[in-house]
Amino acid sequence: MSDKAAEYRRDIAYWLAEVQIGGPIETIFDVGAHVGETAAAFAAACPNASIHAFEPDSKNYAELARNMSDFPSITPHHLAIGNRSGVADLRCNSGAQTSSLLANDDRYAEYVQQDWMVLDRIEPVEIDTLFGVCGRLGVDRIDLLKTDTQGLELEVLLGSGDMLTPSAIRSIAVEINFVPMYSGQASAAAILDTLLMAGYGIHGWVNIAHAKDGTWKWADLLCVGIT
Repeated sequence: MSDKAAEYRRDIAYWLAEVQIGGPIETIFDVGAHVGETAAAFAAACPNASIHAFEPDSKNYAELARNMSDFPSITPHHLAIGNRSGVADLRCNSGAQTSSLLANDDRYAEYVQQDWMVLDRIEPVEIDTLFGVCGRLGVDRIDLLKTDTQGLELEVLLGSGDMLTPSAIRSIAVEINFVPMYSGQASAAAILDTLLMAGYGIHGWVNIAHAKDGTWKWADLLCVGIT
């Protein structure tokens, strides 16, 4: 295992340990699951949890479905999660983990290798809200919501509707961009304000990427409901 992979495993272990302080983890939503790296780590650490993994990119989803076939506790969904229902255009970039419903910001090459975010194709995908998905699945409580949606994190939170409360979603792990990666991405302040106003407290930052001047480019934030 690479140093980076080992560090990410430690980050996930930290998330789960913080959440388990408030009780057992029974339901996990992985929004922006890519090919299942995080979902598989969740399943290994929480074998009794029901895990729903959402990925809109058709190529990523095909690999996700194959990779998760050995994990009966994980259900993959070919679906984007946002603040509306219908069909949206997914901009699939050369770096599969950078694909987004948002166009690339003109300044992205200042912060990542330019060839990571070259537009490869535009793919129409189904999109729904977290609130709508939970209604269809019969899920009324999520112990951990992880969202890594390349600039759409605020839309995922807002699409949770009345469920964006610690009594329905106990904890949230969200990637936040501090630099302009996508056109129209929500500000870090808007995401933090939404979480704090909904009754969540900050439990820590992990996976912090630094720019050349030492400032943060992006990081993953864990928030847990305040009791």
